[in-house]
Amino acid sequence: MRRRWILIALPVLLAALLAGLALSSERLVVASLHWAASYFADLTLELRDPRVNVLSGQLSASEIHLIHRGTDGPALLSVLDFSASTRIGDIARGDLVHSTVRAESVVIYFSEDDDTEDPSPLEWLQYLSWLPHKLELEQAHLIKASTGTFVFPLTGLRGDRVEPTRYVATADALYDGEPLELTFQLSAITTSSRITRLSMNGEFLAPESGSQIKVDGELGGTAKAFQYDFSVDGAYQDIGALLAGFERAMALEGSLQISARMQGDGEGFILSDAALILDNRPAYAFEAGGKLEYQFSGDSSLDLVAAGDMASLDYLLEWWDLDLRNLGRAQASVKLKGSLEHPLIDQFIVQTQHREGLVVNVSGTSYVPGLGPEAGIEAKNEIRFDAYGPTVSVLEPWLGSVPVDPGAWRSSGRLLGNRKHITAQDLIIETGSRETVKLRAEGHIGNIVPAFTEGLPGLHDVQVTVKGYTSDTKHLGALLDRDLPPAHKVEATIQVSGSGAELQAKDGSLAVTAPGIKATLDIKHADILPAEENPVRGISGDLRLMVDNTSVLSTYIGEKTVIPPAGPLSLSGQLQQRDNIFKLQGIQGAVRSDAGLEISTRGQIANLAALSGLSLATRFKGLEVGETLRYMIDDFEYPKPLGLLQGSFTLERRQDNWDIKNLELNTPETAGPLVLTASGDLRDVANFPSANLVSDYQVRDPDLVRALIGVPLNPLNGRVMFTTAPGELNLSNRTRIGRNELGLDGVITHDKVGINSIRAVLNTPHLYLQDLGMQLSSPGDESTQREKKQGESRLETLLETPPPYPTDISINIDRITGSASEIQGMNVHITGENRRYTLRRFSMDYAYTSAEVRGIIDLNPTPPALSLAGEAIAIPLLSLSRDLGVESDVTGTVTLRGGITASGISSEALLSTLGGNVAFALEDATVQGAAYDVLATDFLEWIYSGAALETSTTLDCIMARFDLDSGLARSDSLYVETPKMVATGKAKFDLVRKTMDVTVTPMSKSRALQVPSSVRIKGDMSNPTPIVSPVTAVMDAYAQAVTLVPRLTLKLFGLSKKTKKQRRPCEAN
Repeated sequence: MRRRWILIALPVLLAALLAGLALSSERLVVASLHWAASYFADLTLELRDPRVNVLSGQLSASEIHLIHRGTDGPALLSVLDFSASTRIGDIARGDLVHSTVRAESVVIYFSEDDDTEDPSPLEWLQYLSWLPHKLELEQAHLIKASTGTFVFPLTGLRGDRVEPTRYVATADALYDGEPLELTFQLSAITTSSRITRLSMNGEFLAPESGSQIKVDGELGGTAKAFQYDFSVDGAYQDIGALLAGFERAMALEGSLQISARMQGDGEGFILSDAALILDNRPAYAFEAGGKLEYQFSGDSSLDLVAAGDMASLDYLLEWWDLDLRNLGRAQASVKLKGSLEHPLIDQFIVQTQHREGLVVNVSGTSYVPGLGPEAGIEAKNEIRFDAYGPTVSVLEPWLGSVPVDPGAWRSSGRLLGNRKHITAQDLIIETGSRETVKLRAEGHIGNIVPAFTEGLPGLHDVQVTVKGYTSDTKHLGALLDRDLPPAHKVEATIQVSGSGAELQAKDGSLAVTAPGIKATLDIKHADILPAEENPVRGISGDLRLMVDNTSVLSTYIGEKTVIPPAGPLSLSGQLQQRDNIFKLQGIQGAVRSDAGLEISTRGQIANLAALSGLSLATRFKGLEVGETLRYMIDDFEYPKPLGLLQGSFTLERRQDNWDIKNLELNTPETAGPLVLTASGDLRDVANFPSANLVSDYQVRDPDLVRALIGVPLNPLNGRVMFTTAPGELNLSNRTRIGRNELGLDGVITHDKVGINSIRAVLNTPHLYLQDLGMQLSSPGDESTQREKKQGESRLETLLETPPPYPTDISINIDRITGSASEIQGMNVHITGENRRYTLRRFSMDYAYTSAEVRGIIDLNPTPPALSLAGEAIAIPLLSLSRDLGVESDVTGTVTLRGGITASGISSEALLSTLGGNVAFALEDATVQGAAYDVLATDFLEWIYSGAALETSTTLDCIMARFDLDSGLARSDSLYVETPKMVATGKAKFDLVRKTMDVTVTPMSKSRALQVPSSVRIKGDMSNPTPIVSPVTAVMDAYAQAVTLVPRLTLKLFGLSKKTKKQRRPCEAN
């Protein structure tokens, strides 16, 4: 407040100086000055080395100090090396228009702590007349003491009154360590001889940085306040240095260009019509315009509109404690309000463009942070955002690793709050599309601030609705990297609330639909713990399944399992989760078809994921037996109805075993072609079943037997029993077919994973072929041919896919009775292992003769190899053909012996590779027809002797040995003997092409010299052509034929030359 004393003291001192000059006394002048300062201004004047030249008007002093009386504080005014030149007239007028003042140093000290009254602004203006014509101050310091101390140093201050009312001043200064050059022009504007206003023009220049500011306008004053109106044009290279002079101003950097109108008074100013360009690239750059009101007390008001770009949203959203630099540069339009201390971004629009396609648009209201201890904390910020990106992975800098990336996404919402609390409202997040997988979440989050440091668990007061949709589960499977059945539509919605650490889901629904099937889950409650390895817990809800027809379920069971169409299926249950186990209880299922089939089931599944702890009690009725058999047996054909099946069972799964318990089933109709009952238990049916099961059956129609087992048999009935022991499944079957009683016993050993071996024995004490229906057709019968082809097809299938485990099959038949003959017994024993099968025994006692066969089938080579050897002695042809149902005009006994080899799996392949040799002898044969032996040796005798009228020909012996090679059977040792002739010859049979070429030369036993005929039979086996031609005369051909016998014996039957007794092979032993 001492400024007023200084200004009062100056004219008083000048008046005293004038009085002293008038008295022309230097001592009187100094004394007058001391008196005036003390009396009028309560100040103490200290002068050192004063000099006064009254006549020349020269004044000087080495030091001048004005000090407030009675204080120890600094001097209000200190002048060093003062000198002045003046006129008495200037002093008298109070206008130093002709005066010159110089000083080496001037220090002016202001304090706001004293109680003296400051001069009024109008008084300040009047003192401007005391500015001398020339002013030279080498140094000047303006010191203001308040709560802090402000020092403004000036050097080289020069003033010049170029006109009586216009003053020009220049000076150098330091502002925050940077040199400044100052230039001012002041023009006084008077009213009634008093200065009321100043026209001012000033320029501040910082040559080192290039900053400058120009001021042009007027400064006025009244009794109460200064008033000014300036135009300001400036360019600051470092706005931070400029703002350092403002209390609590925002922290900005870069260069600033400004053009504005500045109006104000001693309390503050208004900066209007402002145009600003702030350039701090690459961090940010803005152009702005608007208005700034500033009070020197520190209060301020902003109203600016700015547009530009910035390297990061951090500059706008610093109150959001999250690193936003990875978003990339942002284009911004900002409306700034508030104050310099608490600037408010009232409206802003920002768009960022990430290098990987992430785009963020932000708008709203935000307080600029960092300007005080409460800035950005109590302030309420509100922003609206809209963001989208090509993939969710672009958010990994903020979200961390993303386990599932659904692709393109978009989000929008509002964020309200401050550093302590940010609320997300009107939140919408969408990913994907309806053509692939679409997810949508909408709602609000009460506070997201803790999530900036804690991650997802830091979210509080979450209220979100989540929806999902896909038109085809193949898209969902690709997203989750899982194999899901395709062509299913999925729709889901759920309400989620709570915190990020623990969320609760409720009022949710999930629907999965596909042609013919729909599954829904109404979720009542679920706990979601995102930080846990298994985040979902405590699920409870109602599950429903609707299927148009049970056959639809085949798609979900597996390629090898086909579920027959049984009608619509409905299933419901209550889903519950405890820990990580899902339980489905209260299961109720039903199948009801228009055909009358009804299936119902009740139960529960203790562990749905593992399907363990399953127990389903099931009852059914109205199951068509025919449709069931068509499902179970390939190519099953039976046109007649087979009735219905009913029953009940309980399906259970404990650990890894599927069990069927308490099975009871039967056909209620007892007069149909099939009667069936079964009861018992089946265990571990999915792996290798064990069973305690009994089933009684009756098959009353032979056509049904043929449809079931592929063999034409008479009606049958019986009982089959399955029992188990550790590692074994035992089968016992007793079947009655007419008078036949068949017993089949088998043992299957296993390791619960697969079969280890099979042993089976078929026993019957007496086999009646007629009761089996095996003599009811002839070889040419169409059904017989079809059955033959079916048998060959089954054989080929067996050879291509043999059992991969050891097998041991035995067939024991004590007696076989045909319509006219019997087989006294037959035994077969076949073993196999490692794709190599051995016919260990095939023996048969027939018509009191015997036959034996041994052989090997090796399936390891490609193609498989076959080797058989055996013999049959004295088999009666008449009985054999009759028992086989074959019509034949040949009788006698046949003996066979030989060994063959072949390879392949089809009959054609086996015939084409057939090798080995076979010998046969037919003894005491009769061929129905004329005396062919006479015809062969003498046609005329055959005519005249009446042989053509005979009904049969007796053959004493026919024998031959055939060598087999690649399907060709060759023999050069044919021998035929009748009572009247002997015939020899050779033969070739092509078993593949079914052709033959046989040549026989018959010779009469009664003639020594004869002209025999050669008989050749050639062509297709089914229709050969006979040719008879004469040959050269032969002497005693019969004798030569007789000598052929021993040679044929050796060749056909391998008799050694050492055999003691030579005998003819056709002679039965």
